[in-house]
Amino acid sequence: MKFHFLSLLILCVIFFPSCNTDSSGNIEKLEQAVADSSSPASMQKLIDAYVSSSQSESEDANTKAGNLSKAADLYMKMNKFPEAAGLLTKSLKEFGGSNSRTENILKLASIYRTKLASSDPSGENFVSFMGAIGDEATFKTESSSLLQGLIDRLVDPTSKRINKDVANDYINMCEMYAGVIPSDEQSAEYLIKAGEMARNTNQFSRALTIYDWVMDKFPDSDRAPQALFFKGFTLDDSMNNKDEAKKYYEEFLTKYPKDEFADDTQFLLDNLGKSDDEIIQAFENKRKK
Repeated sequence: MKFHFLSLLILCVIFFPSCNTDSSGNIEKLEQAVADSSSPASMQKLIDAYVSSSQSESEDANTKAGNLSKAADLYMKMNKFPEAAGLLTKSLKEFGGSNSRTENILKLASIYRTKLASSDPSGENFVSFMGAIGDEATFKTESSSLLQGLIDRLVDPTSKRINKDVANDYINMCEMYAGVIPSDEQSAEYLIKAGEMARNTNQFSRALTIYDWVMDKFPDSDRAPQALFFKGFTLDDSMNNKDEAKKYYEEFLTKYPKDEFADDTQFLLDNLGKSDDEIIQAFENKRKK
């Protein structure tokens, strides 16, 4: 009986290597353990299992990439963002054609811009991100496609409202683009769009930061005047900070007196602090002249 059992075991190992260790079954048990008790120890065991399965020859690329993505999610829950970024980068490098590629790119963008940017003054994270995506041409093409896809999903079809998660993905991706290739003309344009997305989702401080980014890093861009105008307008209309808004409106008119936004800026400056009814009346009076 002992010999018979040993023979079956050897047969299983030689011809059916997957029956030696049921990785999927083990992962399911560990997932249940995490669901029952999200302790750091149980999550680390599940992470190790996910990473191990990504090296298994019996799994397809989609499963491997998906498991690395799940492992990264667990690291994020544990506030281990460099580790999460490392796994997502690994997934993009090794399984670039998987169906979780888009999701992993967006996760990386979010991690680098919201969690690792302050600790990455040399830009090493951006370089790592670029290495995961591919060459610059690929990055540009994929970024354009990703951003358009996010715009297409921006409005919830049921509620008809902006999906804030999608909006944040859009902002993160725009910022990531500008961080990866700051010399590209498209970077300033994407940042302006990101600023407007932030303003329209009531993230006013973030919008101001993005407008400052455009003015500081792209002063010669056609988008620099827009950034200055939108900064003043955000302070005025969204944050009700009239004194600060006045300062930026005046700066705009001094720097860009012939810009297409100059008339609008002058109108806003002239009517700063007035009620809506007073502004409408002023507009009517101006139109009659």
